[in-house]
Amino acid sequence: MALKVSGILAITFVALCLVAAPAQAVDVLESQEDIVLTLERGTSHEFPLLLQNVDEISTLESAGDIEGWIGFWEDGENEYEIYPGQSYVQIVIDVPDDEDLGEYDGEVRWDGKTLSTISVKVTLELNDVMSYETLSDMDDDVGALQDRVELLTDGIIDLRTQVATLEYNMSEKVEEIYEYQKDLTELEKEKTELERKHEDLSEDYVELEEKYSEVSESNEELNALTGALAGTQVPGMFIGGLLAGVIAMAVIIRREEVKRKVKRKLSNSMDRSKKDEFKYSFGK
Repeated sequence: MALKVSGILAITFVALCLVAAPAQAVDVLESQEDIVLTLERGTSHEFPLLLQNVDEISTLESAGDIEGWIGFWEDGENEYEIYPGQSYVQIVIDVPDDEDLGEYDGEVRWDGKTLSTISVKVTLELNDVMSYETLSDMDDDVGALQDRVELLTDGIIDLRTQVATLEYNMSEKVEEIYEYQKDLTELEKEKTELERKHEDLSEDYVELEEKYSEVSESNEELNALTGALAGTQVPGMFIGGLLAGVIAMAVIIRREEVKRKVKRKLSNSMDRSKKDEFKYSFGK
């Protein structure tokens, strides 16, 4: 009987201790106290949040800047009741598709206590990243094209400078050719004048030849006359022969003088033409 009473008292003591002992606080694993995620905007992400010391029915809730993004299980509610012995709850994070890029913070709380902080870094969608990469490649191509355009522009400037130099040199050459042509024109005029004078001298020479022939004929006639009078008129014959010789000598001297003048004129004209022909050079 005494043993039965002592056993009842022991059970009663244990029960009172259990009732009097305070309930342990709900907690999560240390590795899940601070959760950092990188998500594309417009996407969803799910993960289990492991719970410890769930001894009574209580409520979990989301809070912070992204309170509206954090939901429990698939229904996406921002509050969820947990029961004794429950070991985890599924967390669902929905990032709006029009959210600005940046970092945002939120929390999962139990009875006002922060069980886990959740930091979400919102990035571009993969398609947007690919578009930006494409734009970056295009920028690189544009930069390369700009470099080529600058090189071509420098080349065009050099070509224009060369063309301007060639045009200037060509202008000088044209001016030299013009002056040379003017000199040639003057030489042609002088040549024409010399040819005319040569023709005049030739006519004079022909005229002198004709006069020489006439004088020769006259001399022959005088010789014939003086020959007939040779026996009786020796002084007259001598005078006639002397006169004929003087006339012949005058004609010969005049003819030789005309020949020398013609040769001198022609020689001077040819020498001047040769000198002027090589007067101008077209090389620099």
